[in-house]
Amino acid sequence: MARIPEHRDQALHDLQRLTGDPKDNETARRGLAWDDVRQKCYDAAAEELDKATDLDPRDPWIWYYRSVLKYRKAQATRQEMQGLANMMQDLRAVTDWYPDLADAYNMLGVARVEGGGINSALEAQRLAIALAPRNVEYQFNLGQIYVAGKKWELAREVFTRLKEGTDRAAAAAAKQQLAD
Repeated sequence: MARIPEHRDQALHDLQRLTGDPKDNETARRGLAWDDVRQKCYDAAAEELDKATDLDPRDPWIWYYRSVLKYRKAQATRQEMQGLANMMQDLRAVTDWYPDLADAYNMLGVARVEGGGINSALEAQRLAIALAPRNVEYQFNLGQIYVAGKKWELAREVFTRLKEGTDRAAAAAAKQQLAD
């Protein structure tokens, strides 16, 4: 319910009530962390994930949410991802556990290209696109991986297709990539 705007306030209240219970609640902590990430409150999200980890350190969703936190924080600050090796390890474990989670493959592709592994980044990004072919962000990231690998023609194809698409933000970003 926290993801539905008209129910968000009540859901957050319910989640906070669950975490105040003497038994605490790992799932509620993850929910609060997810909302903190969406609100760009990265320190609060990290704190909630730390508390969730104390309750259940083997929950793969925590590994996924930690990776989302690092990915979104890096995007927002336009800096390198912190703890890149740990993030890639967590994402590999998440994709082993839940092989249909396209977002995990997308983040893994971006992390791998940042770590210098172009071929493995391409493999992960292609899996993300195969699982969610209409996701424009995944396609844009594929184009950026091609650029990082100096595969200019393939990058041009991706960005040209995105430039002509209906997503205005992606079209503008693709146009800028083509100009660059």
